[in-house]
Amino acid sequence: MPVSGDVHEPVAFTLGPWLVGMSLDLFFQGILTTQFSNYYSWYDNKDSLGMKIAVGVLALLTTLKSVQVSTVWIQEIKYYNNIQGVLALPYTAWYVIGNILMVAVISFYVQCFFCYRLYALSQMWWIAGPIMVLYILGLTSAIVATYCIASMEFGKLAHWVSVHYATAFVTDVLLSSSTAWFLLKNRSHVLPQTASLLNALVRLTFQIAALPAICAMINLIFVYVSSKNFVTVFIQALPKLYAISMMWTLNARRAIRVAFASGGSDSTEEPRNVERTRRDEISLGNLNRHIKPGIVSEHDMFAHPDSDIEVG
Repeated sequence: MPVSGDVHEPVAFTLGPWLVGMSLDLFFQGILTTQFSNYYSWYDNKDSLGMKIAVGVLALLTTLKSVQVSTVWIQEIKYYNNIQGVLALPYTAWYVIGNILMVAVISFYVQCFFCYRLYALSQMWWIAGPIMVLYILGLTSAIVATYCIASMEFGKLAHWVSVHYATAFVTDVLLSSSTAWFLLKNRSHVLPQTASLLNALVRLTFQIAALPAICAMINLIFVYVSSKNFVTVFIQALPKLYAISMMWTLNARRAIRVAFASGGSDSTEEPRNVERTRRDEISLGNLNRHIKPGIVSEHDMFAHPDSDIEVG
């Protein structure tokens, strides 16, 4: 598609960001495929059916999102000699118009997981509830933004897109900070061995939140500071970073369990504690109600509030 003059820049900044963005999408999907495989290899006989279904749904959603790579083929091959057709795709093709909504749905799915985890940890709906309301606001703003694109009401588009990414960034920070606070709150009430576990969980909490939060912030910045469509690159990456965060959380239980089990004291009780740790749980939830030496209970995202799952 040879282009020159006035059309060069619009074409370059329509095709280029999609090509780079979908390349990142496929790269992160490769990481997710490994994470999904590891999850079912390590926890297939340990986690509840609800949790395994939740991971399966996430795998399906992220895979379907990666099918969108066909957009690059359509842009580069099908419309090779149709410059005006390529430039019109963002406003006429449903798979491009709905891109923000697809991203928001996957992100919201993962956000629900982390929000429920916060509720399981705090047992306070008035802590997790407002954060969940903000996540719903973010999803709603993505729906409105998609409508603005479909109806070509571009005057309001930037405002709704910025609301979406602003709520994602702010709520991610709030959720991570709240989760870490409840973990640290209980650190003084446990044995040194369990305190080390809580420290590891606090570090993990911020590590898994960092990438999607930073990506959401970059999206928010590019919505206003650049008219070159660079935001498309980071839009494609955001849902995969959320999914990686969720799977990182679930799969990290194995490493934390090993570190926790091998970090005990030299007392004669260590083998029994290690064996119990392997057999039972290491987790994030219900710390405010009861903490046992060597075991911290957590709730399954889809389980009854009084049921625990193995996190180790």
